[in-house]
Amino acid sequence: MLLALILVKLGSPGPILFKQNRMGLHETTFVIYKFRTMKVTANPHLSAMEMKNHYETEAPRFSRFLRKTRIDELPQLWNILKGDMSFIGPRPDLSPEFEPDIYNERKKYTPSPYEVRPGLSGLAQVKMRCQHDTSLKAKYDAEYVKNYSLWQDIKIFFATIPMLLKVIFKKD
Repeated sequence: MLLALILVKLGSPGPILFKQNRMGLHETTFVIYKFRTMKVTANPHLSAMEMKNHYETEAPRFSRFLRKTRIDELPQLWNILKGDMSFIGPRPDLSPEFEPDIYNERKKYTPSPYEVRPGLSGLAQVKMRCQHDTSLKAKYDAEYVKNYSLWQDIKIFFATIPMLLKVIFKKD
């Protein structure tokens, strides 16, 4: 994390951490932390897909490395320690104002993905890898909640490791 802190600071002027409001347990809002991989002037309300589209023009030096290796997500360990997130669960989304598609898709399911803490990794991330199909993501998030168990979390945790390695070592 110290190396990431240095890379962000060398990459561009501005704060080291990016803070953004996300939806958590019972649809409450919390501040998520990441290492900043966008210029300070970038819109903080962009969805993941919109950020990907702006990435080339808005990214400081070293950002590509931090994102590809998922090192930019490490400050979320603080969110886990605070109790906003867990290691495994549906990824937290922006408020419905900024990301209505995923919110509306998740609300179709009972139990709702908002009935558990959001996670650093989840069933959708393991099953979908880097796809951005909102309805499929919501389906996997709901499936996770429906089958919520320690055993499922352990399986997702260990499935995350090879998935992450494939993403890191994939040729661009």
